[in-house]
Amino acid sequence: MESTQMEAPNVTETLQVETLQVTETEISQVEASEVMESGSTQMETSEASQNPIAQNNIAEICAFKIEKPRMPKFTGDIREYAIFKSDFKHLIGTKYSNRDAITLLRTALTGKPLEMIKLGIGSDYTAAWDYLDSVYGDPQFVSDTIAQDIARFKPLKSEEDHRFCELVHLVRRSFNTLKEVDRPHDMDNNHMLAIIEQRMCGEDRKTWARHLEKEKIQPKLSDLMDWMNGEMKSRMRAAAL
Repeated sequence: MESTQMEAPNVTETLQVETLQVTETEISQVEASEVMESGSTQMETSEASQNPIAQNNIAEICAFKIEKPRMPKFTGDIREYAIFKSDFKHLIGTKYSNRDAITLLRTALTGKPLEMIKLGIGSDYTAAWDYLDSVYGDPQFVSDTIAQDIARFKPLKSEEDHRFCELVHLVRRSFNTLKEVDRPHDMDNNHMLAIIEQRMCGEDRKTWARHLEKEKIQPKLSDLMDWMNGEMKSRMRAAAL
């Protein structure tokens, strides 16, 4: 009896040890499974980063849809010809044959320019541009038109802030057009500067003269445009209050 009683604790201890070993084994298996799953996920991520197809799929999902540039249009306004020609040739480039390019050019023209090409050129792409250049591409003709636009602008009256803004836009647009045809000097001179000053009202001319005196500078077109732009912003802010 004493021997049996002495062995019982040993059996209990053996069961506890075995249970502990099983528990530790299960925990190890669970941890190993988690490590394998983690490793598998990392491998999938690594494979996706190295797989060009997977990268393209991700890029397609994340990419923004950008609208293709539209074909420029030319209606016969000589002020717009230089930028039209530049935009058209940039889009067409060398991607098309001359036969296809003349077809695209016709679709970009309306009114008188289109009639000229249809009647006198046929399908000669190079001749079409030569013809358009002869009519609309003369820099001197563009310069004369710009000067007439400014000279025809009705002189401002006092407190005509909205028309002052129109004059600012006209001067800036005209100068940019002349830069497109490499003739900015045709506007950046004392004669054109005086014509622009005459379009302003008396109060504006006084303010401009005070600005020149304060800054101790000689009048130049760039300074006048900067001053006019600042005045326009101030008047727009005042009108919004």
